[in-house]
Amino acid sequence: MSLNVLTSGIGGTQGPTLVTGAPLYLISAAEVVWYVGPGGTDAAAPAGYKREAPLATLGQAVTNANSGDIIVLLPGFTESIGSAITISDTDLTIVSEGSGSSRARLTCSGAAINMLDVTGAGLHIKNVSFASSSGAGSSRIRCAAAGMNIEDCSFESGANDTVRAVSLITGWGNVRISGTTFTATASGASMGLEAVNAGSRLTLDNVTFDGGSAGWTSGLTGTGIITGLRATDVNLLNGSDVFLAANSTGWWLSGGHDSGGSLINA
Repeated sequence: MSLNVLTSGIGGTQGPTLVTGAPLYLISAAEVVWYVGPGGTDAAAPAGYKREAPLATLGQAVTNANSGDIIVLLPGFTESIGSAITISDTDLTIVSEGSGSSRARLTCSGAAINMLDVTGAGLHIKNVSFASSSGAGSSRIRCAAAGMNIEDCSFESGANDTVRAVSLITGWGNVRISGTTFTATASGASMGLEAVNAGSRLTLDNVTFDGGSAGWTSGLTGTGIITGLRATDVNLLNGSDVFLAANSTGWWLSGGHDSGGSLINA
């Protein structure tokens, strides 16, 4: 086995340990880190290898990347995405440096698009902010693959978000969402998470669904049967109801901060 060792790590100074710790060992020598940031320039690989010369868009990074790679969004990076980005590589990681307002912020500006269309198994997306859409998209993330992990992210849903923020369609399974918030920010927002089609093993850990002052249709809707739902420390705020299809299985442990008459319907 040949390792790819980054002695200084990814080089970040703020954010998750993945971007601030060192050294970083990439288990395969073929795996690399790509950088996307303010002032970047898009070009084919090897452009994007250096944090001092990042790419300009997430779409270009996904194009350049291969399975197992890490895409790093630098602090202060923002992007308005008007066309769907298909993520077909397996075990890809997308992580943002920074915290709070310095985290990378992605906005869906396209009509009827699934902004990140996930078809490759094992996507891990971490520490990214998803703003309310400026165009009437179909979802910010659509997953048709196994093993997706959304960690420490935030999703805002505004007037243009008349469907769901995250959509699980045919082919999803073993999806984990943790440390993440879904918030309605304006009237017209529909829902945070929808299992559009049946699937198995959805884990929610330390997740908050918040209808805010505007309210929305639901925090979570299982239009399709969810087999093996495992929900721990999940808060339903301001009328963030949960609707589960008949014959769904699993369990739900409240985070103890439910409010606004939020209900779990199964």
